[in-house]
Amino acid sequence: MTGEAGARIVFDSVAGPGLADLATLVGRGGVLIVYGWLDPRPAPLPRNWPLNVWGYALGALVAEPEAFRRGQAFVHAGLRDGTLAPLIDRTFDLTEIVDAHRHLEANGQVGKVVVTVRH
Repeated sequence: MTGEAGARIVFDSVAGPGLADLATLVGRGGVLIVYGWLDPRPAPLPRNWPLNVWGYALGALVAEPEAFRRGQAFVHAGLRDGTLAPLIDRTFDLTEIVDAHRHLEANGQVGKVVVTVRH
């Protein structure tokens, strides 16, 4: 997709051992943004790889109320105007919660899994 140039930006919310694979997709001088750590296993990176790694922790944002407010406003504005559009993998009704968990545990989803609650 990049003509072997590599991606300019790669986002990772999982980390763990798969982080090394994602790092190899980043082009020279690109950025790997790690904004979550769902996989508690170590996340070794390849050595001598010309990339920038940025890490974010929610605790750092919450500690600075103004930074948190700016981040929240950015996300809300992006959702409102469509700049940020979450990818929905699958939607389940609350009555299908067992199936939703099985779907998540199979680890094959691409995007968000949504459970709807009807009143």
